[in-house]
Amino acid sequence: MHVGPYRVERDVKPGRNKVVGTLSNVGHARVRTAKVSFRLFDANGRAVGRASDEVHNLKPGQTWKFHAFARGNVSRARLLKVETN
Repeated sequence: MHVGPYRVERDVKPGRNKVVGTLSNVGHARVRTAKVSFRLFDANGRAVGRASDEVHNLKPGQTWKFHAFARGNVSRARLLKVETN
């Protein structure tokens, strides 16, 4: 699995943001479930929560665009982990 570039997108409604980016299956087998998880930070660098998204049946060579919804005043995100099975 490969996580491409990701960023925090702010919604027009305060407190409704999301972490968007891509996850690619660079292996040779189908992945039944893949989950990306992020730690969220405010403008002062304080951790303010987590966000995650998951996809099912990601085929070899396939790329998925994730949208991990992030509540609160989120300025940046850091990838915590990618889980697969």
